[in-house]
Formats: sequence, C-alpha cells, structure tokens
Amino acid sequence: MSDDPKPFDDLLSKVTQEFYVRGGRLYAHEAEAAKLDRQTIELKCEAGGSLFGHGSSIVIGDDEHPRANPFDDDDDDGAEETSSDKPVEMEKGWRLETLPTMVSIYPVDEAWIADSATRHDGKPVRGLLSYHPAIVSAGEAANDKRPMVSAWVAVGPDTFRLLRDELLTFKDYDFSLSLDLRFERANITPNWIGRQVAWSGEGSIAVEGMTVLWKREDWSPDFRRRKARANTKPEPGSEPSREHRDAMDAAARVEAAVTKLTTPLWLILGALAALLFFHR
Repeated sequence: MSDDPKPFDDLLSKVTQEFYVRGGRLYAHEAEAAKLDRQTIELKCEAGGSLFGHGSSIVIGDDEHPRANPFDDDDDDGAEETSSDKPVEMEKGWRLETLPTMVSIYPVDEAWIADSATRHDGKPVRGLLSYHPAIVSAGEAANDKRPMVSAWVAVGPDTFRLLRDELLTFKDYDFSLSLDLRFERANITPNWIGRQVAWSGEGSIAVEGMTVLWKREDWSPDFRRRKARANTKPEPGSEPSREHRDAMDAAARVEAAVTKLTTPLWLILGALAALLFFHR
C-alpha cells in the first residue's frame, strides 16, 4: 500500500456545492473569426443545502457583520425598524448561501481545451470561481449590502444548446447545478456531518466539474410501482361487475319491501291523529 497522502488530500480538497437556479439571461454576441456564433449564458444562482455537498459549508473572508439571512434579497427591508433593545447577532465571514452567485457558461470546442492545457502545464482550466467584496466608497460606507460570488464554466456545444433551449422556457425550480470546487487542503476542516471550508476569498478557486440536474414529474425510484398501483383503481363510468349488479338489485328489492310495509303504518297513525283532533 502506498504511503503517499496526495490522493487522499486531493479527495478531501474537492468540495461539490449545489446551487439552485433562480433566473438567467442569454447573451448573443457579434461574429468573430472562428467564432461566428458567440453566445453566453448567465445564471443567477443561490447556494443550496447538502444534496450534493453532504453537509459542507463554505465561509468566505473574515469580515465581521450582522448575521445575514439567506432568505432576504437585501438587508434594507425592516432595517430601520429593528429595536435597539434587541442585541444584534454578529458573525465572522460570509456564508456562501447568503451571497448571490452569478455563473457564466461558455461553449468551447476541443481546440479550446487543447490550447488551455498548453498554457497551463498540460491541465486545461475549465472554470474559476471568484469572490467580490462589497464596494466601499471614499466615505468608508459600503455601496453594496453584501459581497457577491461569480463563476465561469466551459461546456461543449451540445450541452450549451441544451442549457440555452431550457433557459428560454425557464421555470423557477426547474433545474439546479453543482460545481466541483478545488480548495487548498489547509482551508478544509472535516467534521461528522461534512466539511467546513474557510476560504480567504483571495484569488480564484478552480472549478473542476459541473453537473446540471433537471427533474420531471416523479423521478423517485419507485415511480413505476406506485404508478401501476394507481392504475388499478376503477375508472369513473366503468361497467360494474355482475356480482356488484346482483348485490345492488337485492338491496333495491329489500328497500322496496320495507317501504311497502311502512306505508300503511303511517296512514294509520295519521288517521288516529285526525280522529283525536276532531273529537275534542
């Protein structure tokens, strides 16, 4: 068995983060030599839970700020109504799920990948993720309420067309994507529910893979079994069985007999009531 820890370190330094796609836009550019049809997809994403990341959490930077709510688009709503008696919870660093993430997707071919490998010691750069701190004006007041994260990923022509066609008929929660991110091993702390990543936000993080996931109807493994069971229910308006018709006819005959027996009784009771009334 090899004592080289590098394969294990490579495995631990790779973090797969899921993103929910909230919206997107498509850019079509002018023609260039060898690039007659240039298009770019930009997806507005929000880091999700642990479906792909198995509980991993990514914290960027060490800025101290009031604890951010991942469900708020910005921090303006209700900011002035906060009671001064209520203590403000502070946190250090920005959790990725609280930051808007813009993912740009570019179509490339084999020649582009080969050229990228030549310029980067034999390993093509297929994507990068970057952190952008909130812009601070001269008065040291932040113009943006939160920082943001951006990423770009190169995909093949067929995959790009698939994304483009889906984007033009986009519906919320229609699909999600995950990015395979390569962090420095020293920035990752394993724990019993996943991994905690503390990234300074400096430089860029390599995107080593991307997976796009679409879900249609019921995609669970027992879909066929439950669908077959649902199809065994009688359809409205179907012809009843002979046994069912015989049982219904017997019930109708009993009901008719009981009705005939009770009708004279009601007539007798009515006559007695009339007799008592007129003899007063």
